[in-house]
Amino acid sequence: MKALLIALVIVAVAHGYVLLRNRAFVKLQDFNGGYTLNSSTYNRIAYDPATNLLFVTAKEPGHLSVFTLSYQGVPTLVTVFKLDSDTRGQPLDIEFCRPVEPGGIARLAISFNDPSNPAADGTVRIYRALSPVSPTLEIIQTLTVGSQPVDMEFAQDCNVLVVANQGRPAQDLSSVLDPEGTVTKISLPFDLTESSVITVTTIGFSALFSGSIGQDTLRSWRKTTSASDLYATTKATPSVLLRTWNPQTS
Repeated sequence: MKALLIALVIVAVAHGYVLLRNRAFVKLQDFNGGYTLNSSTYNRIAYDPATNLLFVTAKEPGHLSVFTLSYQGVPTLVTVFKLDSDTRGQPLDIEFCRPVEPGGIARLAISFNDPSNPAADGTVRIYRALSPVSPTLEIIQTLTVGSQPVDMEFAQDCNVLVVANQGRPAQDLSSVLDPEGTVTKISLPFDLTESSVITVTTIGFSALFSGSIGQDTLRSWRKTTSASDLYATTKATPSVLLRTWNPQTS
């Protein structure tokens, strides 16, 4: 009996809880500085611990809000950059990475869909790290990836960026365009510049899901403008990337 009581006490003490308290909140502006309903939808965030800058993208309308957390962790708006959806597409994800080793170039990556056709290839734009004193959005390079690049992850050394391209179906006047879902590996040099050679490799899943498995089980449905019509796709559509502790595996 005594042994049982001791065991129960040990188990009870081992339990713990994490209580999250609200410290502050912010309202997200549109790129005209207004606070309109649904002005900052589909938000993604990234953080630079070296400068305490928090980056928040909004899809509709496309813009990037930059906050500083340097004053007791309370977010204070620094600036808002307009990301012109008509020429760049809508921003879908944002990631930041700063190499630990000295001499490495910190990099901010934002993925965009195609501005005129959501089924077409998207882009990933690599920017320089922003300064908290005078932040400017300076692009380093623009890279072509697959359709609808909805999620990205940097490797721990910041030299590889993996992109999940969802491959969103779309309908034009004569047909339904159904691009394959793919994954893109972007190999970035340590000293990244505008003239750096960047290797971009995109792989698909059609070989893995061919035959009866692809036809019978991997099927997603998307409504068209006509409520009575449904188009099916048997293509894999990756949406989320998970990076393991092993920097070689995603």
